[in-house]
Amino acid sequence: MKFRTLIPYAALLLVFGLLFTGCQLPFTDDVTVEDDISYEFMTYEGLLQSLGSVKFNPDATHLLRLTDGSLLYVYSDFYNLWDTEYLNQSMEVSGLLIPGEDDDDKPVLAVEQLTVLEEEEVVEIEEVEMTNYVSESIGFGISYRSDWEMEERTQAVSFYGPQPKDTESLIETDLIQVSTLSNNEELEIEEWYLAYQNTDLSETYTKNVVSVDQLNAIKVEEVGSTTYYVEGGSKVFVLLHLNSQEDLKLSYGNLFSEMLLSFDLLSDGQRIEEDEEEEELESSVFEVGFSDQMSLMTPQKAADSGILIDNALREIRKMFRFIAIGPEDESAKNGLPALKPADAERIAQMQGALGAMAGLASSMNLTNQMRQQGLGGGSTQNMLNIVT
Repeated sequence: MKFRTLIPYAALLLVFGLLFTGCQLPFTDDVTVEDDISYEFMTYEGLLQSLGSVKFNPDATHLLRLTDGSLLYVYSDFYNLWDTEYLNQSMEVSGLLIPGEDDDDKPVLAVEQLTVLEEEEVVEIEEVEMTNYVSESIGFGISYRSDWEMEERTQAVSFYGPQPKDTESLIETDLIQVSTLSNNEELEIEEWYLAYQNTDLSETYTKNVVSVDQLNAIKVEEVGSTTYYVEGGSKVFVLLHLNSQEDLKLSYGNLFSEMLLSFDLLSDGQRIEEDEEEEELESSVFEVGFSDQMSLMTPQKAADSGILIDNALREIRKMFRFIAIGPEDESAKNGLPALKPADAERIAQMQGALGAMAGLASSMNLTNQMRQQGLGGGSTQNMLNIVT
C-alpha cells in the first residue's frame, strides 16, 4: 500500500523535473519550443504609398518608397496609415524590422513612431547673364553680371555683389569699381604709376594687360583686394576688386577676370556696341530656319529639313547677288568701288559652290519624295557625286 501511494508523487516529481531541465517526454516529438528572436529597431525616410493588391508579406498594408529608390513594406498598430494625413506623404518612420517567415516573404517594418516631413520649398533660381554697360561720360564700356547692383557717380561706377538669400541681415558684399585718375602728360602706365601712385616703392606690382585690346596695365595685389591701373591716353582707368566674401573669393575672382577681358575704352565703348550689332547679325542669319533639331531619321523630318534647306538657299542667293552685283536700288550703286579681278574670281568660285549646294538639295528632296512613294530613289553615291 505504501508503495502504491508513492507512485503518484513520484510521477509528479518526474514531470516537474523534466519541465525545469528542458527535456521532452518521449511521446511529444512533434512539439518544439522556438528560441527567442530579437528584432532590430530601425528608422527610415521615404514616401508612404498604398500597397495595392500585390503583397509580399501577409502583414504589410503599405509600402515606403525610400530616398534611394528601394521599397520597404510597412504596417502599424498605432497609426491609421490610410489617413490622407499620412498617405502619399514624405515621412520618417521607426519600428521593429520583422524578417519574412520564408524566402518568398519580404521583411516588414512595424511602425511605432511616425513623423511627416515638411516639403522643401522650391527656390526659383534667378537666371544670371552678362550685361553690357557703357559710360559715355567717363569713356569706357564693360560687361557685368545681371544680379549685381550698379551705381553711377561722376567719375566712378561701382558694381556690388548680391546679398545672400539665406541671411536676414545685410552683409558687406564684394565690390568691383571703375574710376579714373588724370594723366595729362599721357605718360606710359608704369612711368605714371611710379611718379604718382607708388612714389616710395612700397607696393609690389607687376606689368600686365587687360581687355581683348591688350591695354597696358599695372597690377597690384593686396590682402582682400586687386587693382589694375590701365593706360588710357590722358586718363588712367582704375579697376578695383574688393573681396569681402571669403567663400566666394574664387567665383568672384573669375568674374573680375571676365570683366577685365570685356573692358573697352575705345571710342567710349564703341567696340561693345559693335559686338552687339554683330550678335544681331548672326542671329538674323540663323533665322533662315537651321537649328540643331533638324533630323533625317523619318521621311517627314527629312521633308521638313528639305524645306529649310530651300529657304536657306534662297537667302544665300540674295546675299550672293548683293555681293556680286550690288544692291537692287540702282541709285545705291553710285560711288561703289569697281570689282577687283581677284574678288571676281572668288565670286565665281562662290557661284560654283552655290550651284553644287542647290543640286544637292534638289537631289535630296527628289530622293525623299520618291522614297515616300515607295520608289528606290537616288543612291547615296549619286548624291556624293553631286557634292564632289
